[in-house]
Amino acid sequence: MIYKKVIDFINESRNKDICFLDGEIDLVNLEEISKHSEKAIERIVKAVKNDEKILIFGHDDADGITGTFILYDFLKQAYDKVDYYIPNREIEHHGIYSNVINYAAKNGVNLFIAIDNGLSSIEGVVKLNKMEIDTIIIDHHIIPDIVPKAYSIVNPKLFTKIEKNDLYFKDNISLEMLAGAGVAYFFVFLLSQELKQAYFKKDYLFWAAIGTIADRVPLVSINRLIIRQLIHDWDISLAHPAIQYLLEKSRYLIHRHEKYDFLLNTVKLFYYGRQENGEHLCFSFLNSNKREDLENVYNEIISLQNNYNEVLQTNESYINEHVIKIIDEQMNYDRIQSIDDRLYLFYYGQKIISIVFYDNSNSLAYSILGTLANLLLSKYKCPIVMLIDKDENNIACEARSIGDFNWISCFKTMSELFENYGGHARAAGFLLKKTNFSAFIEQYHEYVEHNKKKNEYIASNDFITFEYYDAVYEELIELYNLFMPFGDGNPYPVFKVLKPCVLDEHKNVFNNYEKVIESFNSSQGNTIEAIYIKYSKDCTKLNVVNYE
Repeated sequence: MIYKKVIDFINESRNKDICFLDGEIDLVNLEEISKHSEKAIERIVKAVKNDEKILIFGHDDADGITGTFILYDFLKQAYDKVDYYIPNREIEHHGIYSNVINYAAKNGVNLFIAIDNGLSSIEGVVKLNKMEIDTIIIDHHIIPDIVPKAYSIVNPKLFTKIEKNDLYFKDNISLEMLAGAGVAYFFVFLLSQELKQAYFKKDYLFWAAIGTIADRVPLVSINRLIIRQLIHDWDISLAHPAIQYLLEKSRYLIHRHEKYDFLLNTVKLFYYGRQENGEHLCFSFLNSNKREDLENVYNEIISLQNNYNEVLQTNESYINEHVIKIIDEQMNYDRIQSIDDRLYLFYYGQKIISIVFYDNSNSLAYSILGTLANLLLSKYKCPIVMLIDKDENNIACEARSIGDFNWISCFKTMSELFENYGGHARAAGFLLKKTNFSAFIEQYHEYVEHNKKKNEYIASNDFITFEYYDAVYEELIELYNLFMPFGDGNPYPVFKVLKPCVLDEHKNVFNNYEKVIESFNSSQGNTIEAIYIKYSKDCTKLNVVNYE
């Protein structure tokens, strides 16, 4: 009865495809990605055959690093003349710019492969072409109006719909949601069919999952399947020395939520490690085979993590004092408020519908601007724009949103203001000349006015209703295993329990148990009609949620 409710809920409320509860990655239809990869694969095979120098250029986040590593590690099995370059966003522009172009020229590169970036690098690809360096772009971002004149572009958002219903994904629409590491994973799988000198390793699935989780793409369809397949094939997907090293530092993982928690903790390592000259500590960690090397690099990353946490604490205190406190003290609700030419509040009625904060005093750390944007997003649940001086002439942005608000659609309406922009619907950024700042505020105000909408994290259709808690407790645990992994597109479900009753043997699963019991049965003897519950993020405790 309970499982039928869950299946009905998935099909009707969350509108999931057939593989949501079960599926095998080997049965995903790769016809479209194969067709669009042919030219790129032929060029790579030719480069290996002709002893050409290959440079893989990856974005400096977890998605870009893992995608780069999957291709790099595969090619290294068959070929020695392959190199990598991971840019440092704190000192380099996003995309194909002078630093990596000069590196390619200096090292005699013949084939340049961009992973998880490159779609906005029109001029960069022109310069590479003039140097007779072929460029392949393997990416997943939204296609701009003008694309670079690369030798080949592999991006699921360019795929046309196929004329058949494949087993899992009708018209392959869901492949459009792949993260960069996911695209690299399937591309390398197809490459392995042609380049027989190397083999496709099982642990590539692990790195594809890390990139997928880190990039916060919707955890439904193909992305959900990548993670579920990894958890299903856990014991045969962990041979890589770096994975084994991390597992040694973790307790033995038995339950599904424990394995997923391990993945989430691994993602956090990729927040740190940016270096100069195309190096990155996290890539070095993935590329290490000796335990001594793994230990040394890991300790460096942890040291950076500790420093980051100190900086984060200082920056969060600054945001609390100079942003959150000021916002919460506001009593006026004009359509737009400007406070000290730094904080801009956009209202609809008496609700804030967007916040822009420009740190023109350089009080914040650029490296955690996205984290601070997420802090404001979680509190105010509206689009957040965080701005900081990139250099003397330019302002950099990290933007975050929830619900239906789409940053790429927003930025397109004012693209003439930006030096460049990119990202995803809910997480994006841009580079802006300081002289265009006022124009940005004006045009952004017009945009949010026209698209005003207040989105909440959890909607009423995320509820599943049950009778009598004590009769369904064990089933609830199983249901959470069915729903995992949770994320964008698949939020934590909320269970509405009618006429709740808690048995003594179940009391230890509740946070603040005494308070919960008091709410169940008041001193007057009245029993509440229903409670809303959901698991804690580590799936070890049940939280009572307050809903109207």
